[in-house]
Amino acid sequence: MSTTVYNDTWTASELVGRRTWWLLDITYAGTVYRLAEEALDITSTELGELHYLPCILNDITVGYGFSLFSDSAEQQSVGVECFLGSSDVAAMVAAGHDLAGSPCVLSKWIEGQDYDNRRVFVVGRMKNPIYGGAGEPIRFSLEDAFFQDYALIPATESRTSKVTVNLDTVAADDLGLVYPLVFGNPGKCATLEAGWCAGSQGVWRNKIDNAQELIVAGHTTNMTAVMLSNDALISGASYVVRQSIDDSGAPISVVASAKNQPAYPVGYAGLNGTGAPTELLAVYDPLNDANNVITPVYVSWWIDDPDNQTGGLLRAGKVIRGAGDVIQYVLGFSKYRFDNRRIASIAEQLNTFAIDAVIDAQVRPWDWVRTNLIPILPVSVTNGTNGVYFVPWLQTSGNPVCSLDDGVDVSVEFARTIETDTQQINNDLTLEYALDVRTNTYQQTLQMLPLTPPVFASGSLITLQTSSILITSVASGPAGGGMVVKVSGNHPGSLITENAAAKTVHIQLDYDPMPPNLNPPVDTVQKTVDFINANASLIKASLRPGSNGSEGVNAFYNIDGTPGFLTTAFAQTITLVAESSTNLIYSPYAALSQNRYQYVSGDGSGTLADTMSSICVYDPATAGAILSWRMRAFAFAHKFVQGVAPENRYGWLQLGQEVAVTSSRLSLSNQSMIVQRLEYGNDGMVAFRLAWIEDPFRDG
Repeated sequence: MSTTVYNDTWTASELVGRRTWWLLDITYAGTVYRLAEEALDITSTELGELHYLPCILNDITVGYGFSLFSDSAEQQSVGVECFLGSSDVAAMVAAGHDLAGSPCVLSKWIEGQDYDNRRVFVVGRMKNPIYGGAGEPIRFSLEDAFFQDYALIPATESRTSKVTVNLDTVAADDLGLVYPLVFGNPGKCATLEAGWCAGSQGVWRNKIDNAQELIVAGHTTNMTAVMLSNDALISGASYVVRQSIDDSGAPISVVASAKNQPAYPVGYAGLNGTGAPTELLAVYDPLNDANNVITPVYVSWWIDDPDNQTGGLLRAGKVIRGAGDVIQYVLGFSKYRFDNRRIASIAEQLNTFAIDAVIDAQVRPWDWVRTNLIPILPVSVTNGTNGVYFVPWLQTSGNPVCSLDDGVDVSVEFARTIETDTQQINNDLTLEYALDVRTNTYQQTLQMLPLTPPVFASGSLITLQTSSILITSVASGPAGGGMVVKVSGNHPGSLITENAAAKTVHIQLDYDPMPPNLNPPVDTVQKTVDFINANASLIKASLRPGSNGSEGVNAFYNIDGTPGFLTTAFAQTITLVAESSTNLIYSPYAALSQNRYQYVSGDGSGTLADTMSSICVYDPATAGAILSWRMRAFAFAHKFVQGVAPENRYGWLQLGQEVAVTSSRLSLSNQSMIVQRLEYGNDGMVAFRLAWIEDPFRDG
């Protein structure tokens, strides 16, 4: 694949007062045919004097554009009719020179400029040519080269095989498993009660009893420890991570055996370290299948690291976590033509979105980026001279690159109508994130909605196991704040006493099954929740997310975590605190949209809801940023304005740039819009299509 970077822009100063000419270079039968609309002699610093023949017959038109927030780009195709000088093309084809597939470069040259500074529009090949003998023009489509993305990541050799592991240490089912490619900290989520969930699955490298070793990543990491868990040890345990190599010499990150080695402050030394839980140990006995134990183990890339400097894949000692860096890394393996220069230029802007993800099955790089990253990022995919790239949406900052005013500049002409698209409006957005790969369920939901969410005071009753009971006031706002909830026992016959004026609730639990208990004992976490909800009017109770039986922690254990009847009192006092909800966000954009589009929703409510999920998001701030840009982008109808302007004054415009539009006929005054499409011909004009993403709070 060519790595040549072509000039694909103009500057305003280059164009002023100048005419441009189409140039077409066709390489065929060992000759470069240089063709233009008229005979031109052009000087090139690199190539010397060049003569272009007047052989282009048709009006060539080339357009670039994108669909708003689309994940795909169209292949460029330009219709051409021309002569190849005085050549007899039919005779040349008969002599074995196939015309189809001939390399072509279509560019525009500003008169008087060095040829080397010409602007290249399309680099591709000839498709479906129609040709004849001497004196007959050829017709064809010039298509740019997308190339097929046949690359796969992780690499084929990054897996368990006879080359990478000792076949005597793992079962046949353990072979062929891809090493995890880890970005950031999958599983680490600050809004989860425990702070983590299962973010990836480990791959067994050795399952021999007392020598077990687990691969957590198929590359070097800087994690000092990770949390391991499985269905038998849901609460998990922290283990030291070591850097190693597999049998082929490739770097891997592992939790080693470390048999009988003492624990470190950050976690157990290894799977067989002193005091390490046995629930995580898989076993392979090559001599006796009856001794084999199949145990999947899950990994959370969680450690007490408030600065987020540790994680999965590293480059130059730095964790690759920002979306811009992740995109550049993944697409570096692709065989598609990407405009790496343009992608790199917006990487820092995209790095504000934290990506915590794992690739544990082979996938084509572009497919993974399109499926998992493009939908959550404020970009639109397009195709340019140097390949596919992303047009960022800057949420129109109010700093346009120019003004298009048909009252001041009569050469600027707008279409007579404004197009409107109401199909994409959303004003109630929900994002499911923090995927627990063990249960295959999302552990967090964030919703941005048109109404101010009510605030309820709450607090946690802590049991002596890893679960807790969430106590929430029934009354919202200040009415529920400051309520004191006291739990005590062992009271004959469970009882709840409430005083609304004093804001007190006294819960007395009888967890002894023996007389004089007048009612069934309240002796488990679930029974405590049920009892409070059945008998209290000022508060309600629920299991904390992730603490019910289906999510792992056994809600039917006794309150203090013991498997038998309670022998100690479950006594504590909490004060309910009114805090804003962490999973509901009010948006003024959503509120205004709901009020405006009642007729669009169908039911008259004005609510137009959409739910999306992401396997790459565990960071609550990133989840909020995703909903924020999507709400601003989709709360209102998208509108479009088309027009034309002189090429020698506006041909320098680029896709995605912000412009200010004024037209008294269209009732527009300095309206901020972005350039969505540009079309160039040979008439000295550039046609444009502008996208208007309304922002009432910016525009007043």
